[in-house]
Amino acid sequence: FCGNRFEFRAVGSSQNCSFPIMICNTIMASGMCHLAGLIEKGMSHRDAVAQVYKENKHVIFTGNGYSAEWPVEAAKRGLPNLNTTPKAVATWNSAKNKAVFEQMKIYSPEE
Repeated sequence: FCGNRFEFRAVGSSQNCSFPIMICNTIMASGMCHLAGLIEKGMSHRDAVAQVYKENKHVIFTGNGYSAEWPVEAAKRGLPNLNTTPKAVATWNSAKNKAVFEQMKIYSPEE
């Protein structure tokens, strides 16, 4: 996590930004796919949005995301703190993340 909100750090001027943008778009598409699936199963739009909110409200924090208290609170909520590159890389390579990219038809298991 990056504090109390999604925080996008731009790539350097000599780098291609397509990879981080692909990650952001995949996250959004996965969420919308989940929401659409609830609606397609017959749930009202309002109830579907309410359910998605209920499933994800544990990530909402309106305090100071840079304070020493936030990592403690995040741990209580079961949120990861990927504060080093090795931790982030291990998470990127997790089965859960691979499944999202495969479901969204972004990457195949081989890729």
